[in-house]
Amino acid sequence: MVLLLIRFGHRSLWHFVWIAVLLSSLLSLFFSRLIHGHITWDYPFTAALISLAVSAVVVSLIKRMQVLERELADTRRDQAQNLAARTQAEEALRQSEERFRGFMDHSPAIAWMKDDAGRHVYVNRVFAHRFGITPEQWLGRTDFEVFPEEVARKFREHDQLVLAQDLPQEFFETAPDPDGTVRDWWSFKFPFQDCAGKRYVGGVAIDVTDRKRTEAALRVSEERLRLALEAAQLGTWDWNMRTNAVQWSDNVHAVFGLPRGGFTGTYEAYLSLVHPQDLDRLLQAISRSVQAGADYRVEHRILRRDGTVRWVACRGDVLRDADGTPVRMLGTVMDVTARMEMEVKLSESEAQLRAILDHSPALIFLKDQAGRYLDVNRQFERTFNLSRDMILGKTDV
Repeated sequence: MVLLLIRFGHRSLWHFVWIAVLLSSLLSLFFSRLIHGHITWDYPFTAALISLAVSAVVVSLIKRMQVLERELADTRRDQAQNLAARTQAEEALRQSEERFRGFMDHSPAIAWMKDDAGRHVYVNRVFAHRFGITPEQWLGRTDFEVFPEEVARKFREHDQLVLAQDLPQEFFETAPDPDGTVRDWWSFKFPFQDCAGKRYVGGVAIDVTDRKRTEAALRVSEERLRLALEAAQLGTWDWNMRTNAVQWSDNVHAVFGLPRGGFTGTYEAYLSLVHPQDLDRLLQAISRSVQAGADYRVEHRILRRDGTVRWVACRGDVLRDADGTPVRMLGTVMDVTARMEMEVKLSESEAQLRAILDHSPALIFLKDQAGRYLDVNRQFERTFNLSRDMILGKTDV
């Protein structure tokens, strides 16, 4: 019986084995004494049966305990694995949150999240620093609790627009610093939901105050330039493409040799004053500007009523409506006859000089300080049997 118990035993259950042996012995002794006085011939058999039955019960209990112990070990192992997996997941989540917070807190842009009631559920440190409140103090607050009512109302209108359209939106907004300085912000707001379906508005914004000031200064500079151009007797013109009417300043009349009010004020009237040889080139320049959005920059000749030919330089821009349809074209015109005549004279002088050089029997060349050829005459080309294009930019080496 003991060997049977040992066979089915387990090191961690040896105390059950010894209890079974002891219980079996005690029962055998008890029944031996009890039966001794009443049963004689069959006592050993009865005692053996009882002992065997008790041993079987004990062995069954031991087996059951072994099964329970294995199940408990498996459960503990599964719990340990689940705990390790959960610990790893929690650590990964913590690291992800730290990376997100580190990224947002070191971003030059302010960032925030609000619920659909307008309460802040997140702000980065840049946001909190710019408006003088800690991130923790922002949580649960609305814009109306921090900003002036007009500013907060505008923020709320934009947030509700984002939620209503369920699309990202771009806004230019203003908000005061803690010292009262009003700054301009370029804001990007977008809707999103959490896993429970609760709606939020997220946003990031960058400070564009300095850029706005630069743009304002640029507009002032452009206005000063316009005044300077007027002082330089530049003419201005304005072509209404819908009505075909053209307006000229007094200076334009002077450039075209017309008395004040002598221009009939139509697009066709202007084209009639353009030199015929330059008309196609002018129309192409206008078409590129109107159709393709190219800058309108063209120089062309005009024919005055007295028969004289003048050169003018025209500059202009096309104005379009909300649909992109061109509606107006306006710009400046300047008499550049003197410059063009000077360029012609210079070109003629260069041609004369080239003729003299090319007909000279001497080898004539021009080099820069690095020894590269800048120019050679024809005699030089013939002597070395090289074309001018093959020589220019080269050295003797």
